[in-house]
Amino acid sequence: MFRFALLALFCFSAVYSIKIAVIPVTLGIILWPICAILLFWRRPAQFIPQVTKGGVSLPFIWISALFVYSVCISILRGGGQDFSVPYNFSVWALLFVPSAFLLVAAVQEGAGGGLWRGMDIQDLLVIVILSQSVFIYWSFVSVEFRGVSSSILGDLSEGTLDIGGSRVKGFSNGGGALLSLTQAIGAALSVKLFIERDRWRYVFFAAVVAGSTLLTARTGLMFIALFLAMYLPYCIISRRIRWRIFLFVIAIGGLLSFYLYNNFVEDNYKILFEEYVLTRSFDIFVSMFSGEVGENSAVQAIANMYVVPDTFAGLIFGSGLFTVGGIGYVGDPGYIKYINYFGLLGCLGMYGYFLLIMLMTVRHSASYPEKVFICIVYFLFFVVETKEPFFAKANIILHLLYFYTIHSAAIRRRKTVGVSTEIPEVALAGQGG
Repeated sequence: MFRFALLALFCFSAVYSIKIAVIPVTLGIILWPICAILLFWRRPAQFIPQVTKGGVSLPFIWISALFVYSVCISILRGGGQDFSVPYNFSVWALLFVPSAFLLVAAVQEGAGGGLWRGMDIQDLLVIVILSQSVFIYWSFVSVEFRGVSSSILGDLSEGTLDIGGSRVKGFSNGGGALLSLTQAIGAALSVKLFIERDRWRYVFFAAVVAGSTLLTARTGLMFIALFLAMYLPYCIISRRIRWRIFLFVIAIGGLLSFYLYNNFVEDNYKILFEEYVLTRSFDIFVSMFSGEVGENSAVQAIANMYVVPDTFAGLIFGSGLFTVGGIGYVGDPGYIKYINYFGLLGCLGMYGYFLLIMLMTVRHSASYPEKVFICIVYFLFFVVETKEPFFAKANIILHLLYFYTIHSAAIRRRKTVGVSTEIPEVALAGQGG
């Protein structure tokens, strides 16, 4: 139990980059070395081979090269005014990559061969995102919870609920599009696990997590819609899903949700949900189907931000300015922000890195449905990058999938060659789990 609680807390803090008010750095940076010591202190020799053979060198070397390059760009092109991008790369190297690797190593191999009842890192990720969904719903209906979470996280909004602005934050420092996207990935992963394992609880998990995106931002809702539009047809055509039963369960669940909403939700929350939440979440879809997507205010705002550097040197090397107090601010889209910061050369290095780990993840995946899932997730990341730099903000989930497939492939190889697959016991201090 202690092992599970520790890993869940660690995973939650890393995925949502939780920062406590009294701590100057994110909680995950403090927790991952602590977890490494607790999980592997008795047999460190078993952890070292996982570091050297578990695919860590590729991300660390590539990100280190991006860090050095961005420092040079900030100094030579930006005059040393803006080091926010080098800082982001340092967060990748110090938090996202080691956290993802350690979680996978602990859950898949290191900590006794997994969690309860054969759970793997995918289950842990779904549980963490599902718990955030509960916090989002709780935050929507409870002023007290918003106040407590704001105090713990040092949120300057002091627990206010601004549907039109910051939206519902759940238990996280941020909110809006990033939180919505993270929730959407959890819903997509739940659908994948349902297809693979034929366990209907994952449909329930997916519905609960997907519903939480309505209270955060429209980005997650669009991610889920596009994911289902691509993944489900593949599963139906390849006969990997009993679609009639699936649609029947979805219909029953929808009717039950409608009944509970009409009979048990208070009128003031109905008004808030219908007039603000639904309007904000679905306005872009209404615009698309009415042929007026160009008139949508969000689409117009993003379109106006697509301005590239007007000099050859700026296009190739950028300006060295990302955003410092508004200096060098060019808008929200990830591609535009990074082209203006370190030019096409820097973008080639950064986005090329994600293409490479996508190919590595697909290469080590166990089945074609899993390969299709990975490709769709990455494709949608490249799509939503047109809105915000989500590769920079949410890549810990991509690294979790990367390390998961590498570890799973290593286990399959051991079974294939007839080597003993007994996973060594690397228990937590005190045998808490």
